[in-house]
Amino acid sequence: MMSRKGIEAIHALSPQQLGMLFESLYTAGMAGSPGSPGSGMHIEQKTFVFDDSWNMAAWLESWQRVVDWHPALRTAFVWRNQKEPLQAVMSHADIPFEQHDLGELDESARQKRLAAILREDRKRGFVLTQAPLMRLAAIRMSDKYWVAVWTHHHILLDGWSLSIISRDVSHFYNARCRHLEWSPKPSRPYRDYINWLARQDLREAEAFWRGRLSGFSRPTPLGQPESGNDRVGEIAPAALTAQDGSEERYGYREFHLPRSLLVALQSTGFAHGLTLNTLLQGAWAVLLSRYSGQRDIVYGTTVSGRPPELAGVERMVGLFITTLPLRLKIEPGKPLTIWLDQVQAEHLAMRQYEYCSAGQIHQWSEVPGTLPLYESVLVFENYPMDDAAHPATNRENEFVGAQTRHALAVLVSAEEELVVRIIYDTHRFHGEATAHMIEHLWSVLASMAEDIQQPADALAALIPREQIPAVRLPARSAPRIAPQTPTEQILAQIWRELLGLEEVGVTDNFFEYGGHSLLAIQLVSRVRSTFQLDLPLHSFFDAPTVRDLAALIEALLLDELARLSEEEVQRVMSGTGRD
Repeated sequence: MMSRKGIEAIHALSPQQLGMLFESLYTAGMAGSPGSPGSGMHIEQKTFVFDDSWNMAAWLESWQRVVDWHPALRTAFVWRNQKEPLQAVMSHADIPFEQHDLGELDESARQKRLAAILREDRKRGFVLTQAPLMRLAAIRMSDKYWVAVWTHHHILLDGWSLSIISRDVSHFYNARCRHLEWSPKPSRPYRDYINWLARQDLREAEAFWRGRLSGFSRPTPLGQPESGNDRVGEIAPAALTAQDGSEERYGYREFHLPRSLLVALQSTGFAHGLTLNTLLQGAWAVLLSRYSGQRDIVYGTTVSGRPPELAGVERMVGLFITTLPLRLKIEPGKPLTIWLDQVQAEHLAMRQYEYCSAGQIHQWSEVPGTLPLYESVLVFENYPMDDAAHPATNRENEFVGAQTRHALAVLVSAEEELVVRIIYDTHRFHGEATAHMIEHLWSVLASMAEDIQQPADALAALIPREQIPAVRLPARSAPRIAPQTPTEQILAQIWRELLGLEEVGVTDNFFEYGGHSLLAIQLVSRVRSTFQLDLPLHSFFDAPTVRDLAALIEALLLDELARLSEEEVQRVMSGTGRD
């Protein structure tokens, strides 16, 4: 139990935070011990390049001032000995800082070492019980420039909040360098959003999502199952530039599409009352329809999650962004203008119920709990940007998004050009398959801009069948081992009911079979009531299989019996006898 000393506030988590917490704890447990760093899951990183006029001391002081100002940046998370996880806002939290000097290396070695430092920093992660869940680093590259790094856990912030933080740091820095004082505008604490969530009625939301997802029972495939041939194909479009990330579980590629395409899309959208986001959503739906061979498709799309009725929400710092399932149907012969109007209307309609958690929506769908509701996520980064650069900055800053448990995440931003970043599961995709995807996306978007009256299904024909990505199917589990003991049998029955499985083996891992944060809390609640045992939530991460959890429960029950027996002995010795 965390001591209340030094704590400014304690409150519940948002559904988005709860999901990230469970995923981070689970993947950290796979990498080492639950709650420890090492997985790299949900870690985000931003780099800044400064020339030799950079005032490092002023920059560090500016960051500390921002952390002191925004409560969300001083947040830690507790779950041990708690019925449900809580977040604690600390009164103060010092930002960890480290320095590296690569000035003595040649340029090639310097860039390799920089890439290794950034990769190791992301992979290091954070201990979620210790605030702040962020750190800074400064890397001297030469006498002429530095690379500074800000790494943080996504559970604290979304993209909208990143722009607020960047702006505040810049203003503090500029004021400090001029020996002036500056203070940000007052903003409401994140707990006000948590309180707003608690007041929402889920009954209407459940009816909405059940209706929207009715009849959809399996996730949309991201391509054709990979055959024995490991090669997906070669492609190197001349106008595409790509930047590859590390060769680890999650790959990262960045593509820059021509400015002329962005201008054409903006012009077309304006002429027909369609947002750039709508054009991108429609294009991705066309790609998935072609890849899967299905006309009824579902994928994840992100929304800001900031309720307009919450006054001052646009200035609040925290995690609001959420991912919702967008279901679209490609209707043969329907003109793009009419279809895209429907896409835009659908996107707006579901915004009324964006406060629901992904786990809740999944449970309200007909997709089994052992399968994901969707395997790809499209993120259009259209949050307000005011990246007021420091005077010392003379190069573009870079941002690396967080890894997720989705097989494919596509992040699109409209800067001077369209920038598309792809984070993909290397266990499912070959890296070159992502280049195919971007070429297809480019082709579909260009065709949209050229002829917005053509049928939506005609766009799919632009994608050659032989270029449909080959996708590795998730690895099959080993043969199931049936439960043997009474405890294992009871647990297996609880799992079957929660996950919708016909069979459960004692070595099956709850998270690998579709368990998420909401189901995990329900599982712990069922175990507590069934065995009349106050099972700590954290024990679930120590024992995520039926066999391990059964062994833990039996050990705790034996301890309880031993304690009761000792009490009985004392009563006998005192002459009070047994109850």
